[in-house]
Amino acid sequence: MEWIRHQDGKARGEWLCLAAALLCAGVMWGYVQTVLIPHQQSEMARMGRPQGNLSDLYPRWYGAKVLLREGRDPYGADVTREIQVGYYGRELTAGDSAEVAHAADPSEQQAFAYPLYVSFLLAPFVDTPFSVVEEWYRGLCVAMLLISVAAWRGVLGWPRSLAPAAAVTVLTLGSFAFIQGYKLQQLTVLVFALVSVSLWLLVKEQYFASGGLLALATIKPQLLVLLVAVLLVWVGADWRRRKSWLWGFAAVMLLLLAGSEVLLPGWLPEWLRALAAYRRYTGAVSPAESWLGPGLGMALNVAVWLAVLGPAAYGMVKQRLLPEGRRDVRFWMASSLWLAVVGSAGAAAYNHLLLLPMLWWLLSASGLTVGRGRRRVSWVMLGVLGSPWLLAGCLVGARVLGAGVGADRWWFVPLVPVLLSPLLVGGLLAVGRDGRERKQTAKAVAM
Repeated sequence: MEWIRHQDGKARGEWLCLAAALLCAGVMWGYVQTVLIPHQQSEMARMGRPQGNLSDLYPRWYGAKVLLREGRDPYGADVTREIQVGYYGRELTAGDSAEVAHAADPSEQQAFAYPLYVSFLLAPFVDTPFSVVEEWYRGLCVAMLLISVAAWRGVLGWPRSLAPAAAVTVLTLGSFAFIQGYKLQQLTVLVFALVSVSLWLLVKEQYFASGGLLALATIKPQLLVLLVAVLLVWVGADWRRRKSWLWGFAAVMLLLLAGSEVLLPGWLPEWLRALAAYRRYTGAVSPAESWLGPGLGMALNVAVWLAVLGPAAYGMVKQRLLPEGRRDVRFWMASSLWLAVVGSAGAAAYNHLLLLPMLWWLLSASGLTVGRGRRRVSWVMLGVLGSPWLLAGCLVGARVLGAGVGADRWWFVPLVPVLLSPLLVGGLLAVGRDGRERKQTAKAVAM
């Protein structure tokens, strides 16, 4: 009877967690709809900022359309001006080479700054009006996130029961990272889905398909370069059994690059110039470059990456990377995505979707094991990670109760812990693997 009561209490607690997740998701969506978006609209109107469709998908879609249907160069200045008309509602006068700049114009030019082969993924939609495409993509965003969460549940084996898994899914759908990606129709949501399914296939030992799918995800290469490097080390640790992953990745990558060269000879230098211009006019530099300057900041980024790849290479070669069922492999997958966010340019919250695997790994069965002295610190950091939902709920409540002025004044408060998320996840990682756990891991490896 005691066991039955324990199981009933556990099930009740799990369903209460799901109800809390639904509440959190509701208040975050409410905050974005009733506080954040109205504030942004009023600010743009006050400053005279141009307003068009403001969709991050539009420049990529339009560039693919003019390339595939008209044979024009999507990196050209004429196409950039046409993209601006759709994105902002008019051509911008501000820019790197403009002699007279409109004071209200934003600095971001919204040029086609992706690798050319993103056009292949968008090819089925170039004949469809963009107003329809963006609605389709919003629906796809939800579907892709559900697939991503399910894939990582398969990779990590957590959560095991239905109610906690549903709670994690709902909370992810209600995270600011996803909501921003959904609202902007950001391709990061697609990249996250491709990476998630690719790594699930890897764990299932479907190596060729896994490599091919990850190659498709390189439409945002800056987010995946570290993961690809770690997986190349992983392949080398057991070449005979895992080489098909490299063949899958290389085959699809070669097709994408060759197809792009056929469509637009010499596109690679153009893309690199567009990427450099993007970093310049958006100020999109990594946190390290912001704090230390371009030279020292880039050196620190490289040092951090080497600090990850060095132990990864040593551990993988020494252990032959352990079977895929062992948690160490999944840790390196998740940590490489986390470090990509930490070292990537800018502070775009939609890229924080790539933080979730690291957080889920920490919250899984034995990922976050802390000593007594560190337990309070870990709870504080988890509390700060969860605070955006609480703060958003306060602002939504203020709006409902008629205190709209207060909500407008403090609109930014829920976003502060969101911007701190990469550091908080790193802090949890630092305190969550105490000496005892490391000794146990080392003992298991030695055996």
